[in-house]
Amino acid sequence: MSRVLHSRAAWVGVAGLLGAACGGGQPSTGVDQLLRVEDGQLENGRLADLPSNSNIEVSAVKLDQGGKLIVYPGRKGMVFDGNAGPSAQAVAIGMQGEESYWIVPVGSPTSATSDLMQFQATLSFSPLIDPENLPISDVTNTPALTLIFRGIGKGGVMGTARSLDIEVPSAEPTGDVVVSLLWNTPVDLDLHVVAPLPDGSGTTEVWAKAPGAPSEASDAGGEPAGLDLDSNAACQIDNRDRENVIWPTAAPQGHYLVRVDAFSLCGEKSAYWEARATRQGALIGQASGVLTEAEASRNHVTGAGVLAFEFDI
Repeated sequence: MSRVLHSRAAWVGVAGLLGAACGGGQPSTGVDQLLRVEDGQLENGRLADLPSNSNIEVSAVKLDQGGKLIVYPGRKGMVFDGNAGPSAQAVAIGMQGEESYWIVPVGSPTSATSDLMQFQATLSFSPLIDPENLPISDVTNTPALTLIFRGIGKGGVMGTARSLDIEVPSAEPTGDVVVSLLWNTPVDLDLHVVAPLPDGSGTTEVWAKAPGAPSEASDAGGEPAGLDLDSNAACQIDNRDRENVIWPTAAPQGHYLVRVDAFSLCGEKSAYWEARATRQGALIGQASGVLTEAEASRNHVTGAGVLAFEFDI
């Protein structure tokens, strides 16, 4: 899919739409917004509440590169692709409940004979987004924010709203046992946890290449245990800078090892990390350190990384 047009000519065309499409006078530059859209034009108004006066629709909205629909507060650079038409000239993007929204121009038609127009937008989310204040989505069954997309045609007419629910996990996961790795730079670190098997027959290593953690609850059809997300995977920076291995209930009894691997420093010279483990919310182990290119140059396989700490339950 081609990139949207960011030329001056494209923005001159979009500027002509704003008088009819916007909900009032010019708002701030967007620094204080919970949602920001790169190269977007910020407008006042609740996007979902603005009148619909055209047959333009937004369709096929998806994350570029097949990303998962999860937003951690502070996440930057989520790229969304989609189509709008017939004959859309721009697309409005907003967040449910916000008093402002953004407008981006469309790119080229989806084909030589189509009046559907392609668009692409890069979204970032404020670290001030609080999952505790978000509604529970019927789609995700978790706290979620709702994005609104609306096509804009000639003269500023708007089409119907298309919504997309995005999960916003709590910043602090809960469970019987939670092992967490946090870091402070845009690098790809991996959390490795060596854990006992539920039947006592040996151990298993949980990490990005083997994210599932065996547990009695999982075997019985309960909430699965394991790694929640491979943050900044392959230097696709999501700004979460955190990974958790979680046993929601009944973590296996035995000995655990926690390792930290520098899969890639993504151009940085070093990365400070902190690791910790809690059981039912109480701290049972922790460590911190610095990883450099020396560690990043090693093989990234089972058993990789530096030993952070060990614990028993």
